[in-house]
Amino acid sequence: MRDCPECERLWQDYTYATHQHIAIIGKRRIAQLQGNKESERDLDAKVKAAETARTVARNAIREHEAVLHGETADRFPE
Repeated sequence: MRDCPECERLWQDYTYATHQHIAIIGKRRIAQLQGNKESERDLDAKVKAAETARTVARNAIREHEAVLHGETADRFPE
C-alpha cells in the first residue's frame, strides 16, 4: 500500500527475514557439500528459526493489509 509507513516497515521486515532465510539455507548447503555434519545440524535449527521469522513477517503483512486496507489478495505463494 502506497503512503503507508506501516506497510513499508512490514515489507522491510519481510525482506530482511527472507534474505536471512536464504542466506542460512546457502550456508547449510555448503556444509552439506563439505560433509560437515556438525555444522549442518547446527544450521538446521537456524533454518527453522529463519523460516518461522519469515512466516511471521509474511502473516503480519497479510493481517495489516486485510484489517487496515481491506485487501484480501494473497501476494505470497505457499
